[in-house]
Amino acid sequence: MKQIKYIILAALLFSACGTGVVEVDDSNYEPKIALDGYIYPHTPVKNIRIMRNFPLNTSLLRTDIFLVDAEVVLTDVSNQKDYPLIFNPQALAHEYPGNDLLIEHGQAYMLSVKATIDGVNLQCRTTTVVPQEGFSIVRENSKITPSTYFPINDDGSTERWEFAFERSPNTGFYALSIVALEADTSTYIYESPFSRFDTAADFEEDEWKDLIYNFTWQQDLQEESGETTLPLDWYLFAFYGKYRTILYAGDQNFRDYLLTAWQVQEIDGNFHEPILNIQGDGIGVFGSAIADTVFLEVLRN
Repeated sequence: MKQIKYIILAALLFSACGTGVVEVDDSNYEPKIALDGYIYPHTPVKNIRIMRNFPLNTSLLRTDIFLVDAEVVLTDVSNQKDYPLIFNPQALAHEYPGNDLLIEHGQAYMLSVKATIDGVNLQCRTTTVVPQEGFSIVRENSKITPSTYFPINDDGSTERWEFAFERSPNTGFYALSIVALEADTSTYIYESPFSRFDTAADFEEDEWKDLIYNFTWQQDLQEESGETTLPLDWYLFAFYGKYRTILYAGDQNFRDYLLTAWQVQEIDGNFHEPILNIQGDGIGVFGSAIADTVFLEVLRN
């Protein structure tokens, strides 16, 4: 899925009382441990990114973001066993190197981090409960065969792809990541009713790359076993060719972060913090999910 990152913004706010200006400086800067990672049942623990924030106007290298020397421990809460994670310089992320850690459905795992940033000793912890077993895409009940773009039925209705999936008990949130695998200005669907571009020349530099990744979700579903249908609207597909789609049954941390991290401004212009289920000196997300993958293809004709 395209990862959602923290961005510090200086913004102009407009209200009914006139125009206001928010001045952002470094006077309130506090060093924080930034987490970005997920665990999955019966899958090795890896790609747990342990990073830091920075003051505004800081000149830095990409590698400066990662807390290479952080003390990172994953605890299996059910048996109180600790598993130290190590930094993988190739992946720029922490992972567990052994094969004795098995992430199980329905179990709780706590991530604890200690690090020193700008001479300040920081620590944080957060717990995720892995969704229960039962989630999967029901392929025989889904509409996922290759399709031309935006097909119209004889009655004028639009034919759409649909995923049918079995819900995980006690899980009401499901997110779909969509990645175009053959994206280019030559495969862009210019004739789409959702397109803002008529020719390749209309794109500014690599602007088309912003359309490679997309996502959608369903929330507040029944938290019990049963089958649900997720229709896919055609605006989610900007290119001809193949797509990798991953449907996730997400835990509470997954849900809260996805729904709030990208939308932190109220209609009146006021900002608020996203929901971060992290105790101590941490920001970001550590969650868990069950994932199932399907490949789709948009045909030219």
